[in-house]
Amino acid sequence: GIILAFIKDFFRQKIITIGDIEDLTNKPILGFLPAIKDTKDEIFVWSKPDSLESHFIWLIRNNLESYINHPSFVFAISSYQEGEDRDLIISNISASLGMGDKKTIILSLDFRTPKAYKSFDIVNQEGMSSILFEHQNINKIIKIYT
Repeated sequence: GIILAFIKDFFRQKIITIGDIEDLTNKPILGFLPAIKDTKDEIFVWSKPDSLESHFIWLIRNNLESYINHPSFVFAISSYQEGEDRDLIISNISASLGMGDKKTIILSLDFRTPKAYKSFDIVNQEGMSSILFEHQNINKIIKIYT
């Protein structure tokens, strides 16, 4: 029985733990979030600073601090299934960074259901597809939010 369990684990093709991700990518996991409900595309680190969701965002932000001072620091948010609202998460992390002394740039590359602009009340008329397919000038596309 034990040998069969080791063989089964050796040929396992699924990611089960955070350690599996770290082993496969050689990159640290800075945090995770539980399912976020009833946020309505809002920046909850502003509107609900004491909420559970806000505390998880602040934990991720604090874990980012040791990496942010690198001259070309980039990080990504990913999930394995649709509907997990990566744009909402990245908008809140960006807002939390902006509440300090950090400037952030959000590149929302969700072409099917982009939503990051909603969190900041920005009109979504032009974006990455305009740059990639219509050859628009990037300086015309960038939206500044303060």
